[in-house]
Amino acid sequence: MSEHYVTLFDAGFLPYALALHASLVRHGGDFHLWAVCLDDAAVAALGRLALPGVSVIPLAEVEAVDPRLPATKV
Repeated sequence: MSEHYVTLFDAGFLPYALALHASLVRHGGDFHLWAVCLDDAAVAALGRLALPGVSVIPLAEVEAVDPRLPATKV
């Protein structure tokens, strides 16, 4: 059975997301990491890296689920 993890970050925290992925590869067994990217730079970087076991989710995709979400931004 696969474990599922979710993280969210922008390009400034991309190194931490990459460290998380490396740790899961090394210690996590069978896993899938859902990466909610808060900016286009993070989406582009993860798209270029094409890390195994990672699904890239742009923030706009999350916001499209409920039209009230964008209004909650400060």
